[in-house]
Amino acid sequence: MDIDISTKRLVSDLTLAEKQMVLIAKAVSIKCSILILDEPTAPLSHAETSKLFSMIDRLKQNGTGIVFISHRMPEIFTICDELTVMQNGTDVAAHLVKDTNPQQVIEEMLGAPLEEQFPSRRPLKDAPIVLEVKELNDQHKLNNIHFYVKKGEILGIAGLVGAGKTELCKALFGASEKKTGTVQLHGQTIRITSPHQAVRAGMALVPEERRKEGILTEESVGWNLTAASLHTHFHGYSASYIVRRKSGKQTTSSNDLVSKNRRLKQR
Repeated sequence: MDIDISTKRLVSDLTLAEKQMVLIAKAVSIKCSILILDEPTAPLSHAETSKLFSMIDRLKQNGTGIVFISHRMPEIFTICDELTVMQNGTDVAAHLVKDTNPQQVIEEMLGAPLEEQFPSRRPLKDAPIVLEVKELNDQHKLNNIHFYVKKGEILGIAGLVGAGKTELCKALFGASEKKTGTVQLHGQTIRITSPHQAVRAGMALVPEERRKEGILTEESVGWNLTAASLHTHFHGYSASYIVRRKSGKQTTSSNDLVSKNRRLKQR
């Protein structure tokens, strides 16, 4: 598979893309007759995806049957011979790839014309800037990054694996050390040196490796929902605050949350 990863490295130290390549290599190593790939390219760069497609083509030529699951239309039309479209657990269409097109497949996935799902957006010319970053640097990847985000705007950030996308997110959220530059939130210059300060400033982060960095897997959903805002719930161990889900069906007492907080500090 042409994977440049030392066999002595711990899997826990690998990036998400590297872990995916190891999983694929493991699946291929058993010389299977059917290979099922469930969103295999999600964390891969363009170069890594090209390597994967070359490997898939070799397996195909050797007679291996392959089920390739993906929501990325260009990949489906690049690597597949036939496709089946699913919606709500049901197969709603089947085509030879050469007999259909991405527009038709997307409409079959959505169950309606694409224009109905994504109406024209309102112009943002007069919208205020809510976040502006100037000359952001760190000791590793970031070099004079500058961008701004307007109210109601979605800013996309693209790049290959290792380009610095994750480092940018962590720098903005105060999760990286020794960075320079200016960050303005709602027109006010702020200095964020920790995730705690970022949360207090009104920022939130959903990290790339959510299972490793974003959630407490051994704790309840309620505890995870509350963990980022404990400072708003507790003003001492005698607090009687009750955490409720929006539905109001589940509650957790403040004493339970405090005891869990103590356990986390001891780990």
